[in-house]
Formats: sequence, C-alpha cells, structure tokens
Amino acid sequence: MKSKTNLISRKKRNTKKEVKQNDDDVGYGKPPKHGQFKKGFSGNPFGRPKCDKNTDTIFKKIVEEEIPGTKNGRPVKTQILTAIIVKLVNKALGGDFKSIAKVINMSEKIGLKDAEKAKMLSAVREEDKLILKNLIERSK
Repeated sequence: MKSKTNLISRKKRNTKKEVKQNDDDVGYGKPPKHGQFKKGFSGNPFGRPKCDKNTDTIFKKIVEEEIPGTKNGRPVKTQILTAIIVKLVNKALGGDFKSIAKVINMSEKIGLKDAEKAKMLSAVREEDKLILKNLIERSK
C-alpha cells in the first residue's frame, strides 16, 4: 500500500508542475506584461551619465571658456585665463606692488630673458625695487 500512495502523491506533485501558467498571472517573479521590458530595447536606454572626472578637468574647462571683451574699442572674445593675466599686468602697471611681484614671479617661472626683466624693472623706482625684492623673497 505504501507504494501506491507514493505513486499517487508523486503524480499529484507532477500535475501541479505541469499546469500551464496563465499569461494574466501576476505575482512574485511574474510582473505584469505592461511592466516588462520590451524585447530588443535596453532597460537603460541613456546609459550611465557622464560627469566631469576631477577638479583638473573642471578647472581647465572653465579657464578655456571664451568671454566677450573689448580691445582698442572693438569687441573681441578672449579666454578667461588670458583676461585674468591682462588684468594682473594692468594692475601691476598701475603700481600695485603685489601685482608687480606676481608678474615678476610669473616671468621667472616662464623663463623671460634677463633683458626683458631689466626692461620691466626699469620703469620702477629704486625704492620700489627693494620692496619688490622683499615681497618676492617672502612669497617663495
């Protein structure tokens, strides 16, 4: 008798698995048809968003932007970095000691020749030269 009951219980188990699932069934692991991904289409159509990698690229991108300005009364577009350097040199020409020290420091970094340095310093009085040398030594 045990063998017959085992066969019957096995048949019942198989019949449950053999029952075809209805397309309208919704539940765990069976989302509704309208919520499933369509065949041939990506589930993430736009992909991972691209972003700026680090501060160097962000800074470079910002500094290389062009801004409107005027030169000799005419409208021109210049890069932001160029405009900043021109402004710094103009302040130095106006007599701002910190700006003069920065311009001299920058000229040393980019390697201006001694004749060009002398030309720049010739416009400055002797007293101012001493002050500038002290500022340059402090900034190092």
